[in-house]
Amino acid sequence: MHSELPNLITLIQGLFHNAAWTENLVVWENVIFSLIISFVLIAVFYFASRKSSMIPGRLQGALEVFVGGVDDFICGILGPQGRKYVPFIGTLFIYILLMNLMGLVPFMKSSTASWSTTLALALCVFFYLQYTAF
Repeated sequence: MHSELPNLITLIQGLFHNAAWTENLVVWENVIFSLIISFVLIAVFYFASRKSSMIPGRLQGALEVFVGGVDDFICGILGPQGRKYVPFIGTLFIYILLMNLMGLVPFMKSSTASWSTTLALALCVFFYLQYTAF
């Protein structure tokens, strides 16, 4: 009995229930959904920045507003010296936000529901904090 709603990986496992490779999909499903978000972010920012111009298009304008808002938010909390932390904190914010929103899409799963994803992100923040403290 499953304790959660079916997602894309469990549907694939149901279709190919006799195949050995589907067991690996279930084990790595959080990594797969994290990689989906990573590829979506890479694709969106690539298409927004490949034809950058002084008069932005819709996608470039929307992302400039979003990134500017994240920059203003972080610098509003940390002050002007916080600008050097904006790339890391902003990327982490966007990544976690999209992973959580992906859980609202039918047949998708939020990777942050797993402790392994949360632990990996926490370790990245911990080591980045130690690196910047030196």
